[in-house]
Amino acid sequence: MLILLLLWALLYILLSVLGEGIVLALQRHWPGTVSPTETVLMGLMGVISVLQIVSIFFPTNCWFVAGLALLAIFINWQLANRPIRAATTNFYKLVRQPVVWLLIVVILVYAIGRPVNPDSGTYHLPTIRYVERYAAIPGLGNLFSRLAFNSSFFVIGAAFGFTDLAGQTLFPLNGFLLLLFGDYSIRQLQRLNLSPVLRNLQLSIVCLALFFLIRQVNAPGTDVWATLLTLFVFLVWLNENRRSNHFRAFLLVALVFTCLTVKLATLPILLLLPFVAYEHRHWIRWNHGVWVTILACLLIGPWLVRNVILSGYLIFPFTELDLVSVDWKVAKNAVRFEHDFVTFWARFHLPETKFDPEKLTWPFARWVSWWWTHWWFWYNWPNRPTFIMAVLSPVLMASQWVYGRERLRGLLAAYVVALAGFLFWFLKAPEFRFGYAFIWIAALLPILNLIQQPLPTRIATGLVGLTLIGLLVFAAVNRENHKPDSLVALLLIPAKLSHLNSGEQNAYYDLRRTRSGLAVVVPRAPCEACFDIELPCTPFFSDDLQLRGKTIAEGFRLTHPTIDSLAHNSIQLPAK
Repeated sequence: MLILLLLWALLYILLSVLGEGIVLALQRHWPGTVSPTETVLMGLMGVISVLQIVSIFFPTNCWFVAGLALLAIFINWQLANRPIRAATTNFYKLVRQPVVWLLIVVILVYAIGRPVNPDSGTYHLPTIRYVERYAAIPGLGNLFSRLAFNSSFFVIGAAFGFTDLAGQTLFPLNGFLLLLFGDYSIRQLQRLNLSPVLRNLQLSIVCLALFFLIRQVNAPGTDVWATLLTLFVFLVWLNENRRSNHFRAFLLVALVFTCLTVKLATLPILLLLPFVAYEHRHWIRWNHGVWVTILACLLIGPWLVRNVILSGYLIFPFTELDLVSVDWKVAKNAVRFEHDFVTFWARFHLPETKFDPEKLTWPFARWVSWWWTHWWFWYNWPNRPTFIMAVLSPVLMASQWVYGRERLRGLLAAYVVALAGFLFWFLKAPEFRFGYAFIWIAALLPILNLIQQPLPTRIATGLVGLTLIGLLVFAAVNRENHKPDSLVALLLIPAKLSHLNSGEQNAYYDLRRTRSGLAVVVPRAPCEACFDIELPCTPFFSDDLQLRGKTIAEGFRLTHPTIDSLAHNSIQLPAK
């Protein structure tokens, strides 16, 4: 717990100072006021941009954070301590509010537990460890295709994982961003000039985000960041003074590009860019287009390069974007499997061993019926209200357009993008955590537009506090391990995610060798995860795997691409 607090403080100070430097450098071309939260977001996106470039050539670990700290000290010195003073002033304002202290405590309580998402040990943590230890590894997806799922979150997660210093990989990023989002929401609720629609929307969104995302703050997964960054895009866009604030246009574009590099499920947020350009068409000049192009090159360019290095494809897992000829290219059947399995799992919630491509050809009505009765109805009951509201929202929005279109003008663009994102999510991968941001915005905007009476600030803040108290009580009642010695240990450092304490009594590993003599660690059933094993490790063993050179850093390739990667699933192989 103490270490997480220190890491959050470090992130806040570094990103505030770096963000202040970026803001001052950009305001000559993009004038406008910037809130403390937006300053931190600018610092975050600047760090992501630099980190992605660095990670192509070098390992990304705590030494990079030391370099960032030196850069922040230099910027603060050049600006006569202005960034530190601003960050300190903002912090004092923050801690005066009891609800913020409650927010910190609740996120801390959930952040110290051991991640329960199976993907955390299967490929999230292994990906972060490879980024920490090596520059981008050519053909890493040949070792295990999910290691080719490239996300800027994993890159910055490796830098702030502090594995060598802490003796385990730490995961402070999800908790930090949820804390930042909660603080931003509380500040917005206290604004006197916020419209009733936005006040009620902000209240609803922060309560939903806390309720549904809090259980993931201890994990190294990308869902929390993808959801919160997309919500930041919508909320900044819906801000009434965005038209007179040129800098917010730049911030929106940067946030949209960053969302894409975090998770491909946010792809529909790109639809907001034409609306941003149209709304600001009166003052945009050619030099602003140059700035946006540079921004795309800095944020998306390195992400695309890493995609090619890890998998051989411009965007993984899409075989249609096969534009580069390299010897480490992941076999197309493995890429198609990963692409299809995302949809298969989201619709049917069945493991890899029960993958059935025929189910993906089912007519729309048939798979929706299955999803509704088997997967959605029983497992995702808390999501029913917002899902039904999102489905019915076009009717409600159309009726309001007929009878009062003036009230909808400021909301229509955001709703159209959210509805497109909702449809994209439902058709491609209807697992709720993949599309929370689009579902919530599409569901709430039409209904809240009808409510012109905002809740008073104290009541709105009180509702946030009640949500936090409920989450705290839930954590206390459902804490798996109440042993005093375990709880005391967690006061210093979060629970460790490792193959050494995987929780499975029979979670053993076999050491197997490929035809080339490469030693590969293979999980034995029922374990499917490699966790923090730093030797080549995969649940999908292939005899054709070999190193491209003499070391892991030189990458992996297949001598003969496998016909069916599922045939090598360790779960289907008898233990030696």
